[in-house]
Amino acid sequence: MGIGGLAVAGALAAQGDLATDRPSESAAATLVPGGFARAELGGQANWFTEATGEPGFSYSVPLGIVRYGLSENWELRVGAQFAQQLGELQGAMVGAKYRLPGEFWGDVDACWLVELPINPAQGISLSGDLPMAHRLCLGRALGQLGSVTANAGWGLASGVSTWMASAAFSRTLGNQGWSGFVEPFVYTAQPLRVNLGVQRTVNDSWMLDFVYGRNAENGDVQVGVGVSFTLAQIEE
Repeated sequence: MGIGGLAVAGALAAQGDLATDRPSESAAATLVPGGFARAELGGQANWFTEATGEPGFSYSVPLGIVRYGLSENWELRVGAQFAQQLGELQGAMVGAKYRLPGEFWGDVDACWLVELPINPAQGISLSGDLPMAHRLCLGRALGQLGSVTANAGWGLASGVSTWMASAAFSRTLGNQGWSGFVEPFVYTAQPLRVNLGVQRTVNDSWMLDFVYGRNAENGDVQVGVGVSFTLAQIEE
């Protein structure tokens, strides 16, 4: 998601910018540097109310993506999510992120993200409309310690259009590698949700994260933990 990475991007450029696409809903407005590969893995648990009024629970583990910096302006990615138990693939995706050119954006980092969701049971069909998800990802530093990352997205699946919007506000906490964020976000026909989370940069290649999300209307809760790390710099 990149909310904690804007303030340290310059210092970590040699090892690869640690701005990640997790644990928030907002994808980072930066790319993995060219030649670097990064894994972003985690799990989440959900507490909710069933249609019958009974309490419900579900979890996904593991879930995550692997990102590869193809060049200064392009990033490739693959991802997967497993539901309820290890080995049960719930969904997968392939995608790319492109750094938007030009001076129009000024001090704002801007990227365009495109992902193709894959249903393991159905695979990919080239007939009809392909399911696609698009996002405009924007990020800007707020002084020396803060940053904001915002996403505006549109998707198409089974002939149905959906949209989303999010804004994650982050601030460095002390000098031990901690940062915290708050993030309101909405999806089509869903109530407002709010995420509260923290990240800790362990070293130049590792970052840990925790997020607590709550539905503002009915109180449903989602908790996630994860780790992001640089796999290697792939020599060309």
